[in-house]
Amino acid sequence: MSPRRPSPYVLDVLTAVGVAALIFVELGAHWDDGYSSGPAVLNVPLLLCVAAALAVRRRYPRAALSVAYAAVLLPSLFVAHTVFFFGTLLPLLVLTYTCARALDARRWLPTLAWPLLLPEVVALRQPGFDAADYLFWFVLATIATAMGRVMHRLDAQRVTLSAVLATQVRDQDARERALLLDERARIARELHDVVAHAVSVMVVQAGAARLAVGADDGEARAGLLAVEQSGRHALTDLRRLLGVLRPDESDVTVAPAPGLAMLGTLVDGMRTAGLDVDLEVRGLDDPLPGGVDLSAYRIVQEALTNVLKHCGPTHVTVAVDRAEALAVAVTDDGPRADQRQPRGRPHGGHGLIGMRERAAVFGGSFAAGPHGNGWRVSVRLPVPAAEAEAVRLG
Repeated sequence: MSPRRPSPYVLDVLTAVGVAALIFVELGAHWDDGYSSGPAVLNVPLLLCVAAALAVRRRYPRAALSVAYAAVLLPSLFVAHTVFFFGTLLPLLVLTYTCARALDARRWLPTLAWPLLLPEVVALRQPGFDAADYLFWFVLATIATAMGRVMHRLDAQRVTLSAVLATQVRDQDARERALLLDERARIARELHDVVAHAVSVMVVQAGAARLAVGADDGEARAGLLAVEQSGRHALTDLRRLLGVLRPDESDVTVAPAPGLAMLGTLVDGMRTAGLDVDLEVRGLDDPLPGGVDLSAYRIVQEALTNVLKHCGPTHVTVAVDRAEALAVAVTDDGPRADQRQPRGRPHGGHGLIGMRERAAVFGGSFAAGPHGNGWRVSVRLPVPAAEAEAVRLG
């Protein structure tokens, strides 16, 4: 955790305290770095007033500038007093810089009157004030003003860039959200087909069992009839749900839902497209629940498509292993050496979102990231023993 930075207003107060201490050092040491004249009873309050203005320079820049310059200029109209470089001129330059940075042009331009008047008024009671002093002050005031205006422009650009970045982040979040919702709808449509098939089988089996029960067993027949009717109602509701999820009739497909049994066909198609695919399948002797089977197939399909899109022809290993859970890993070697680029593969996108969502539907885990010179997608889908046994008994 990074240390907390102090508030700029606290730093301003500390700066004012430091300048006040420097003023007393200069008054006591009688350094020949300015014009030392006038009684201490006048000098000390005026100099401390200049230092105090620094404490609020960022909170009230115009007021602080006006107070500090007035503390020097107004007494100079009537009497000579102490004007030190470090205790007076340097704080005034800091305040000039602050106003030039903090204020827009309309409010900043009137403040230029203060630094322009300073040498004119101070020279009234300081006979030793000469052309070198004029030039010295104007050079320093010009530098402070120019630095402030440059920083003002940079601050404005920074604010603009921050606003643009915030807008881009919001737009990106909206696009990702739209992709996520679209992918969830696509997953729901596919799972609808699996669930509808399972309910259809259940209805047919319940109807067959009802017909097979003896005529004298009225209670059993009534129970099976209730199961059959509930299943038919569920199928009707599922068809309505499909109408919501798939409003475009062109999306309707009559092809059977694919599964891991079709991995061989998928791999052959990818080999034709240029991928060198090794397929390793273990533990798939017993059938999987329809939703898990379909999602695992789609994950492999999407992962291979991503490899072909981002790497082109390369070697890929597809490993499917069913033990306590179904583990799927798709690992590629990356593009050929002459085609490698310094930037990595994107971490977002429709494909990764879809794979992550398919794993999440079944409470599984999903990981994707660099692996050597290539990329690896790893998914683990739990297969509840009760569901697996029900599918096996069919």
